[in-house]
Amino acid sequence: MIRLSTAALAAALAVMPAGADALDAGQTFVTEYAFSLLGLPLGVSHFESSVQGDRFTVEGTVRSAGLARLFDSTVAQSRVEGRLTGDGLAPETYAMSYVSGDRKRSTELTFRNSDVVATRLIPKPPRGERLVPVTAEHLKAVSDPMTAGIVRAASPQAVCQRSLRVFDGRMRMDIVLSDPKPEQVDVSGYRGPAVTCKARFIPVAGYRKGKKAIEFLRDNDDITVTFARRGSTDIYAPVKASVPTMIGRLRISATRFGPAE
Repeated sequence: MIRLSTAALAAALAVMPAGADALDAGQTFVTEYAFSLLGLPLGVSHFESSVQGDRFTVEGTVRSAGLARLFDSTVAQSRVEGRLTGDGLAPETYAMSYVSGDRKRSTELTFRNSDVVATRLIPKPPRGERLVPVTAEHLKAVSDPMTAGIVRAASPQAVCQRSLRVFDGRMRMDIVLSDPKPEQVDVSGYRGPAVTCKARFIPVAGYRKGKKAIEFLRDNDDITVTFARRGSTDIYAPVKASVPTMIGRLRISATRFGPAE
């Protein structure tokens, strides 16, 4: 799954959070997504989040499925912990590990006041003249991939008037949201109004200059993300995304979006 469209998945997952917007203390919120490429199943994900006081925890698993399993069996596990604030979610620790075929990778990030203060990567990222270096300035006021797309907004239109600053441990990117359009969605656990934003992928650092997949996403204006409001709160989270890639369109759709039964 990851070898098929790494850059596209990075962009999409940056705005497909794990549902940590369940703000009721003690409640567990479950979010599941299905990934497809060219209309063929590519992967599935399952996330569970919980809130205790002003603390939140999210744990999730992403697995390859369908066609992707013929190329590689991929399993990724992730966990993030942090605080609920007036601006949304403030991560404090983020950990991710995955196995894809014979490849293994893990990432651990520590945040303080939305700044990354410690990073542990296995294996270490490659070096080279073409690699855009990640500086300390790049790591200020950022979010991890799991919480970046959970936004607090006064209205649906306001959801699409922001830039999401994301760091996944290797690449620093911005996802710029704009052009809100209302629509209706119907998934298990939620049925009602939503808002679709255009999204621009802007690579900032931690990527190789001249990489075609990155340039393709950067120059594309046909990425969309649809957000739904959680109950009566002012928190919005994605229910679907559409990302063009060099080999076809990647679609991510929520198949479950609500409290645990």
